[in-house]
This record gives sequence, C-alpha cells and structure tokens, in this order.
Amino acid sequence: MPLTGITFHLVPGIRQGPRRMVGFLEGHRELNAAEEFDSLKENRKAFVRSSIELWASGSNDINERFHGFTNDTEYSLSYVFKVKDNNVNHRFYGFLCNPLLSNPRVRVCVLCIHARKGQHQTDRAELARVEQWRLSSAASEAMSAAYPDDLPSLGKGKRGEVLPWKTK
Repeated sequence: MPLTGITFHLVPGIRQGPRRMVGFLEGHRELNAAEEFDSLKENRKAFVRSSIELWASGSNDINERFHGFTNDTEYSLSYVFKVKDNNVNHRFYGFLCNPLLSNPRVRVCVLCIHARKGQHQTDRAELARVEQWRLSSAASEAMSAAYPDDLPSLGKGKRGEVLPWKTK
C-alpha cells in the first residue's frame, strides 16, 4: 500500500479489456467516485458498468455514455463516464494513464471524482481537480503499487524466452 494511503483498484464485477482497464482512486475525502458508484441504484450501476465494459473492450467515445476531452489543451487526459438517474446527471471524472513503461499499450482510466451536473457544459473546476490528482505523487504511488513495472524489458523478450508474467 502506498505511504499516502491513496490506493487504486479496478472496478469490480466487470470484464476489463486486455489493453484498457478502469478503476477507482480512493483514500481521500475528495476521491468520492467509488463511494458514489456504490450508492447508485442497481440498474444505474449496471448502466455504468456496461459503459465501462464498452470502453474497456476498445470502443471509441460514445458521447451519451463516456468521452474524453481530447480537444481541450489543458485537460486532454481527463475522462468521464455518465449516467442519468431521476433527472440527476451523475458524472464520474477521471484521467487516462499508461502505467507500464514496459507495455505502453496498456491504458487505464483512473476514476477519482463524482459530481452531479446541472448545466450543459462541463464544470472546468471538476476537470481541474482531476488534473491535480493526475499530477499528484499520491496517485503516482498508488498506480505504481497497482502496476509494478520493475522490468523495463517486460514484453520484449527474445523468441522462445519465457517471459516473467507467463510463469505466474
């Protein structure tokens, strides 16, 4: 466990993709995405889970369910999963990262913050909070603990070589 008490875990109960995964950053009062996800009604939680599975399986942005902010020069690594419940727009904000230097194709969406949205435009203050977490040493420690990358050549072995992850 990281020294800061901030941890990362994958969203339970869904099929994660081989190159894309989604999880929650937890351990601070501001990191409320996991807690709010758990408090959703079961049918709304199932909707978010199916959205996460779609993204993890390689789907591009589906604006009604999830999307990035690629055209935003300040928050291009931010990401959001969306669900509506009884006229309340729930947003699960996070950031994208590639935690393994040895396998940069692995992309993780780290969900941090939940917000209720009332206006059409995204509240940039939410994206700023996500960006602070993305740049924090606490998040970096949590991701390093969840995705240890001790072998820089992992995945680039010679033909016939038994690679470390195949021995587990």
